[in-house]
Amino acid sequence: MAYYVILANFTDQGAKGIKDTQKRAEAFKEMAAKSGVTVHSLFWT
Repeated sequence: MAYYVILANFTDQGAKGIKDTQKRAEAFKEMAAKSGVTVHSLFWT
């Protein structure tokens, strides 16, 4: 099974809404699951 790594940066707008990041991550996991994708881990540094 292949694993993919995505490196991303926050935009100015995204940085302003940093407190909502966890909610967006959960929404992303749900959307991915509906498409048959398993999200193994999400990391923020």
